[in-house]
Amino acid sequence: MVSSIMDHLSDLSQLALNPPGVISTTPASHATKNGTQVTASEAISRPAQEIPVQDQRRGSLGPASNAPRQDLGPAVDKPLPVPLCDPEPVSLDWTLPSSRTDFSDHVKLCRSIDWSQTPLGPLSSWSPQLRQMANLVMIDPGPCILFWGPQSTVIYNEHYILMAGQNHPRLMGSDPFSIFPDAWDHFATIFKRCRETGQAIRQVDVNMFFNRHGYIEEAYFTFDMLPILGSEGSVVGFLEPVRETTKEKLAERRLSTLLCLGQLTADARSLKDYWKQVLHGLTLNGRDVPFAMLYSVQNAVEKMNHSAGLMTQVCELEGTIGVPDNHPCAIQILDMMKSSDGFAPAFKIALKERTAMHLQRSDKAFPETLLNGIESRGFEEPCQEIVVLPVYPTASRDILGFLVVGINTRRAYDDQYRQFIQLLERQLSSSVAGIVLLEEEMRRAEVNAQIAAADRDELLGRVEEMETRFKQMAEHAPVGMFNYEPDGTLIWANATWYEITGHPVTTGATLPFMELISGGEAAVEETNRRWSALLDGRALVRYEIQLKKPWMKQLPGTDETFEGNTWVLASAYPEFDEVGGIKSIMGTITDISEQKWAEGVQDNRRKEAEELKRQQENFIDMVSHEMRNPLSAIIQSSDGIIGLLSSEKLLRTKEEIADIEDSVETILLCAQHQKRIIDDILTLSKLDSDLLSIIPTSIQPLHVVQRALKMFSGECIANNIDATLTVKNSFHKMNIDWVMLDPGRLLQVLVNLITNAIKITIPEQTRKINLSIGASLKRPMQNEHQINYLPTKLTRQDSDLEAPEGNEFFLKFAVSDTGAGLTEAESQKLFKRFSQALPRTHVQYSGSGLGLFISRELTEMQGGEIGFKSEPGKGSTFAFYIKATPTSPPRPSIKRSSSASKLSQTERDMAFLTRLAAGDVLSHSKLATSELNDSKDQLNILIVEDNLVNQKVLSKQLVNQHYTVHVANHGEEAIAFLHNTRFWAKGSKKDDVYMVLMDLEMPVMDGLTCIKKIRELQQNGEILGHVPVMAVTANARRQQIDSAISAGMDDVVCKPFRINELVLKMKAVKERILEMEDD
Repeated sequence: MVSSIMDHLSDLSQLALNPPGVISTTPASHATKNGTQVTASEAISRPAQEIPVQDQRRGSLGPASNAPRQDLGPAVDKPLPVPLCDPEPVSLDWTLPSSRTDFSDHVKLCRSIDWSQTPLGPLSSWSPQLRQMANLVMIDPGPCILFWGPQSTVIYNEHYILMAGQNHPRLMGSDPFSIFPDAWDHFATIFKRCRETGQAIRQVDVNMFFNRHGYIEEAYFTFDMLPILGSEGSVVGFLEPVRETTKEKLAERRLSTLLCLGQLTADARSLKDYWKQVLHGLTLNGRDVPFAMLYSVQNAVEKMNHSAGLMTQVCELEGTIGVPDNHPCAIQILDMMKSSDGFAPAFKIALKERTAMHLQRSDKAFPETLLNGIESRGFEEPCQEIVVLPVYPTASRDILGFLVVGINTRRAYDDQYRQFIQLLERQLSSSVAGIVLLEEEMRRAEVNAQIAAADRDELLGRVEEMETRFKQMAEHAPVGMFNYEPDGTLIWANATWYEITGHPVTTGATLPFMELISGGEAAVEETNRRWSALLDGRALVRYEIQLKKPWMKQLPGTDETFEGNTWVLASAYPEFDEVGGIKSIMGTITDISEQKWAEGVQDNRRKEAEELKRQQENFIDMVSHEMRNPLSAIIQSSDGIIGLLSSEKLLRTKEEIADIEDSVETILLCAQHQKRIIDDILTLSKLDSDLLSIIPTSIQPLHVVQRALKMFSGECIANNIDATLTVKNSFHKMNIDWVMLDPGRLLQVLVNLITNAIKITIPEQTRKINLSIGASLKRPMQNEHQINYLPTKLTRQDSDLEAPEGNEFFLKFAVSDTGAGLTEAESQKLFKRFSQALPRTHVQYSGSGLGLFISRELTEMQGGEIGFKSEPGKGSTFAFYIKATPTSPPRPSIKRSSSASKLSQTERDMAFLTRLAAGDVLSHSKLATSELNDSKDQLNILIVEDNLVNQKVLSKQLVNQHYTVHVANHGEEAIAFLHNTRFWAKGSKKDDVYMVLMDLEMPVMDGLTCIKKIRELQQNGEILGHVPVMAVTANARRQQIDSAISAGMDDVVCKPFRINELVLKMKAVKERILEMEDD
């Protein structure tokens, strides 16, 4: 609306309006919900809100209630038709003398007024600005009024007549003070502000009261008060476009009443409750429901299945609104058929018509004196009209009650009011239908309950007993209850809460809950986040909290005690006050420490099971690897022997006989290695079955130690290892010579420790191993010489080891090496079943992963313990001690022990390895070339294998197949060898490599790492072409083969294999590579 006025003003260039903005005040209604009237001056004094005029288009507010706005014509930017000739000018100014006769009646009225009798003076004396504003008012398509001059003389258009009401036409040309004395205080304040600021003021939905239709009428208006500036810059008048919003405000208020009523009645569960909710819902609208009375028909629901004629017509008063206590019209019990008191006559009419009845004081059914003494809640005026609404369920003719509602004393009972009453009647019908259905279901349930009464009485005693038990259980349940302030201050908690949390039971100051929480800043931050969620109004928060209070548990079946922190499961929810604010935080906590402990135990067991499974899989892989490796050597050595024997020559040369003897020794060594693996597995099986026994015999322990070290002399020489024996002073001081112990079990432990020491020392620059022996009368202490002895897992006692008190002593053994040492993670794996600290095969065949585990078992069975100390980069020391007793030397006729014979066999094996290590196998030079091969093109094979036996056997077989063989001990040496071939981009040599045969399990750099490095060098151009590489491995599982192919291997050959199979696979791989390069 304001924008439309501004559009008109912009066309009138003489009008000096320069509003920097508009001050818009939106006062609340003059009457609040409780009926208190607010004066106009109070409404004006409320804080103003700035709304730019150009953003408030009058059209956006909707048409005026009584005079809809007309189309303003074409838009300004739309081109107008050009006339063919200039028309004669016509004067449209109604303020000027004119011969026109087509003025509207309202304009004619304005022209007929003797303006000389007004403060504005005769029309002929009006200023141009006044004439322009007077014409602007008349052409405005909506109600508009102009206040001009110091006396605010009024000029208004035809659309304003309805708003003027009975004050028309005497309002025209008059001052508003005398016409609207009740409302003028409101406008005087606005005029004053506009004069002072020169800014427009908007007031939205102002509640005003006018006598326009013969009564004081409640109405709502939206005003735009626009100050008009004169030539000197002062305010000379006010233009006020007006839009009446009465219908919208009333519709909004009545719709709100219906919505509130629907929400309240939806929660009712009985007719009695329903009547209360109906009255409650109507209480909020004091103007449209100035008073109300609600009657229910007695026993109506019970009689609904009978005819209406038989239904009892006695009504009972359920409640009133705005009616004084003991008022004559508020009869508690009313018989419609027999009585004519109160509203009984009106109820009869409503019962007959079955619709809302509008009654006035003049009607017979509405005695004039009936409402005497009842003041309107809205305006404190007696009601002149009422409406009686029958309340009945939808689709039923049975009336359940009557609602008497007073009519707003300052609004006419028009179509809009009538529609509100109709909607109220429909809503009551639909909502009461649900209540009737619910009560019917309740009655059916009651009937069913009566049918089952006999059974209920029989079980009543049991139920009472169960209830008593349940109450006792609830009183002693381990659940803590608490109530906190929103700021975290404890209000109340039960005894269980104090017991669970450990909070001191004191009065006065309380500890903040955050101080009870354990887990550091992360736990406190998480609790703060949950607390914030509660303060944000979330219905329920549930989470686990670790408290600082200690929690202990006696482990079942042991004397050990588990100590930890208390864990609780907290459930909390916000408690709201009547205005929707958070009043407090309530909730419970449950001690779940036992559950968390059980979860931890279960998780540890799961991890142990997974680790055991992993160790078993590694054990199977290692056993498979260690069994296949010697099998491959056996098969290839056998092929070599067969090849030599199948020759047509009758006599053999010394070299051929030496080769046959070498192959046979290889077969014997591999068979002995397999036997050791099987012995380990059998030893483990005996341990599991408790069948392994210790058989002490008379033996010299120093002799056993010396021969154990001598067993490995060949291997130490082959690997440049300095092996020494140290006899401690404690051994000599005690004059130990012959003792009772099991030499086989002692030797088994020593062999395991020395084997591990050799393997771990081979890759190092400094290679030293020291075996020491000592003695002690007392059991060695924990951490003696920094040795961390493992505690005995089980108490083992053997009658053969028992000796008279004071006669036993302990032999101490230690094996030290200069290996790489062990990290903390690797140390954790030691002495476990199927576990190796470094699961790799090195220079010699590795074991089954059971060596240290068996060593620990054997040591404990002999009354001792085993332990170690290790530091990364400085080496390791493995030490153990066993119980022994002195004895006399055996008789000379005693037979040689089995351990001695085993020692001799092992010595032979070591001698073979010494010869093997002294050969050319470990060098990178060519081994040999068969004299039978006279081809010019020699095919070079590179064998990358850390095992000396495999190197020798495979090299010999490939030489017999007329290949030139080179060897490397690990992946780094293999890559270094490629530097001297045609594949190396920056190399000068052009030697070719027909095939690289690479083991997977090697020290320094394993096969998978090496092939990945080779393929990476191919990608970046440091290696030219595709290097053919085949994996030769004892890892035969499908996943292991797939892993090798994925890493970059061209093919995989699993041990054991025949040499012919290997040759065929090499040719197939080579042909595939050539085809790939041709493409």
